[in-house]
Amino acid sequence: MTTRAIGYARVSTEDQAREGVSLDVQEARIRAYCEAKGWQLVSVVRDEGKSAKDLKRPDLQEILGALPKRQRCFDVLVVVKLDRLTRSVRDLGNLMDAFKRARVGFTSIQESVDKASASGELFFNLVASVSQWERRPSGNARCRPWRISERKGGGSAASRGSELSSMGQAVSWLILESRRP
Repeated sequence: MTTRAIGYARVSTEDQAREGVSLDVQEARIRAYCEAKGWQLVSVVRDEGKSAKDLKRPDLQEILGALPKRQRCFDVLVVVKLDRLTRSVRDLGNLMDAFKRARVGFTSIQESVDKASASGELFFNLVASVSQWERRPSGNARCRPWRISERKGGGSAASRGSELSSMGQAVSWLILESRRP
């Protein structure tokens, strides 16, 4: 039986659309991923101009409303990046519980989420925590590390990114530095 996938894409600002995470780019990546996996992509649901601070997004709610139904049209939810779904660790945990209860799989392309192993579960939780941290005004990635250092006369800095390995796997990294004056 072919796995039926539904994609979810979201942007909250026009800046994100210009920076390469537009709805069209996300949809294209989801389509390519599903094709490579041999999955049937049923549809891609898009929430435009909606923040990931909570789950109050109309198209996401439509997906969540279909979870308990035995006749739903999908077996797995696919997102390009975890923070497209949510930036709250609590919400993410609740979503994963709901997916598990409904026997619906979850895939995040960029982070290569694999919740089947203990190390995959740990990595998943770390990425979720970083996504939540980025959203907070007091410590997010939008606050430039050099500004923190200049203001505090030292302080700390963080760098985060991802790239493809030589094996074609997505590799994410986080570097935390402590700078002393």
